[in-house]
Amino acid sequence: MGMIKCEECGQMVSDQARSCPHCGASLKTDTPLGPQQTIYVNTTEHHSNGLGTAGLILAIFGLFVGWVPVLGWIIWTLGVLFSIIGLFKTPRSCAIAGCIISFIGLIFLITLAATIAAIFGLS
Repeated sequence: MGMIKCEECGQMVSDQARSCPHCGASLKTDTPLGPQQTIYVNTTEHHSNGLGTAGLILAIFGLFVGWVPVLGWIIWTLGVLFSIIGLFKTPRSCAIAGCIISFIGLIFLITLAATIAAIFGLS
């Protein structure tokens, strides 16, 4: 079953109807150029995950400033927090990527700290 547009009020009406239920105007089934076209309305909702996206951006930014004391740690912590919260919303792709990048950054910082400690004999 298709839908047509009422020429009087512009509302979408079943192509089986003879008159518009909204304004009462009679519906034309044929036009001078042939049968009236059937319009199918496809409504899709676009979902986004703002926290997951923010977590991903902070995780990427945290990779570059993670070595800066306090500021880097705050950015890294916020990236992890937003990414983990974003895992509970759909779509999850940015949140998953944010978690992975955050934990790669953590491994990098631990390795860097251990290397510096070994070089300077702090262990």
